[in-house]
Amino acid sequence: MPTADRDFIYLTIQQICEMNRQLIGRFGGAQFIAPDNLRNSATIEIALDTIEHGVFGDQQFDTVPKKAAKLGWEIIHNHPFNDTNKRTGAISVRALIRLNGHRIAATDDDVVELINNTAAGSIDYEQFESWWIDHCEEEAQNSGSVI
Repeated sequence: MPTADRDFIYLTIQQICEMNRQLIGRFGGAQFIAPDNLRNSATIEIALDTIEHGVFGDQQFDTVPKKAAKLGWEIIHNHPFNDTNKRTGAISVRALIRLNGHRIAATDDDVVELINNTAAGSIDYEQFESWWIDHCEEEAQNSGSVI
């Protein structure tokens, strides 16, 4: 079912950068490069704009899993951060899904496999998006937690 944009909760670039910082602090990786560890902020800015406004007026990302998949793909596939792109992409997808009253109907291992296959180039965008469509379910009530 298409998402009414006025009800959709979008992440900001600042929130995504903060997730990246926290993930590096928690799991390690290359040194965080201040102020935001970004190599290319345009990648995230374009992805956020695209999921909110569409492309040339065509809103092809009209559901929660489609919007989340597009954001995650851009982060994982295009490496906007100096490090921790896979984890940041995965947690951004999860946050967007949870903030908008949905849940991921898959194990953590299934998500890790998808993310690793995406980063390795083993699957294309259509397969990535289809996986999220198939594994995203609406919750009866949003718990407010994103992790």
